[in-house]
Amino acid sequence: MEKEKIWKISLIIVCVLLVAGLATSLGILAQKVKVFNTEMGAVYDGAFYQTLDGLGDMENKLKKVQVSNYNKTKKELLQEVCVDAEVTALNLSRLNNKEFDSAKVIKFINQLGGFSSYLAKKLPSESITQSENEKLIKLTEVVSALEQAFAKAGDEVALGGNLYGKLDEGIKTLGGVYDAFDQTTVDYPEMIYDGPFSDGLLDREAKFLKGKTEISQEEGLARIKALYGDAESAGEVSGAIPSYLYSIADGSVELSKAGGYIVEIARDHEAGEVTLSKEQALTTAKGFLNNVGYDSVEAVWVSVNADIAYINFAFVKDGIINYPDLIKVKISLVGGEILGLEAQNYLYNHVERTISENPSDVSSIGFKEGFEPVVKRRVIIPTEWNTEQEAYEVAGRYDDAFYYIYYDLSSLEEIKVMRVIQDENQGELIV
Repeated sequence: MEKEKIWKISLIIVCVLLVAGLATSLGILAQKVKVFNTEMGAVYDGAFYQTLDGLGDMENKLKKVQVSNYNKTKKELLQEVCVDAEVTALNLSRLNNKEFDSAKVIKFINQLGGFSSYLAKKLPSESITQSENEKLIKLTEVVSALEQAFAKAGDEVALGGNLYGKLDEGIKTLGGVYDAFDQTTVDYPEMIYDGPFSDGLLDREAKFLKGKTEISQEEGLARIKALYGDAESAGEVSGAIPSYLYSIADGSVELSKAGGYIVEIARDHEAGEVTLSKEQALTTAKGFLNNVGYDSVEAVWVSVNADIAYINFAFVKDGIINYPDLIKVKISLVGGEILGLEAQNYLYNHVERTISENPSDVSSIGFKEGFEPVVKRRVIIPTEWNTEQEAYEVAGRYDDAFYYIYYDLSSLEEIKVMRVIQDENQGELIV
């Protein structure tokens, strides 16, 4: 009897240990599943948003093809669409699951890339035919529909959870994407919020500051106090533009050691009721720039988002806009305070330039039929080879979008096409 009692107790202990061990194992397993779901969610989210970006890039370039009147430009854009299509198809393959069969959409993206490659190979020696262009327009419409459907899915996901979790719950978040594609078919061969040149040149030598007298940190502090009242020295900044850093009540200001020019301003912002018009903001911002030593600049781009205006100023001489000499300003439409300023491009690039005296006649430029030019002006633009080029800038409308097109000053050959898009979060963008 005693042995039986001991045996029962031993059995109970073993069972308890087994249950405890099982609970621990299940706990570890549950944690692993949770970690796996989190990691999968991150992978899924990343693939989704990269797909959305890819569709946007392709739509933008395909629309630029429509407004361009030069085969060389079209060839470059279509070659870029080919690359975008490959990357987008790869990201789409990562989205495939029981709720979203991406195979059909991937096939379309691959064929779009193939068709773009086919057209690019025949350019610039042979032009795109009317029939081919009509097919390209139809394909662009499909890409636009896909992008809109993906954006809508993203908005739904933003309300809570990640894509992987949403789909795992059986919610067909991407169902609209499939419908948008399935309802649009086409027969085809076997496919800164910143204004123009906001990135400027990549040359990181502050040409404008060469030979300028270096100020002391105390002299710089006196200048900042004259602008903002209370201020304190907050150290130094090394790099291509050696600077002093100062803290003010609601942010910081960076001042170049050579010449004492403002390099950057970053201030906090409190939302409020708009009291300044766009025109008043332009006047206020230009007055501030003149006051701190940036003369002969004019606004070349402005975008308003809620109660903030983003303005790009460029150096202008003899009516010619010097895009490499760019200063970006962020101004509050509530009280007119300068909330942000970036003058690096101006400090890097502003020099005296020799200007061509006998440019070609801008009226000789041949525009795409249907393009309505609004503004024509001479400009200097940065190139991808880290040089500068004289050009004509022609701004105008084609279909339902606004474009900036650049032509070589002498040959009148088309150099670059930029499209203005409206972003709900950032205002107007140039792409």
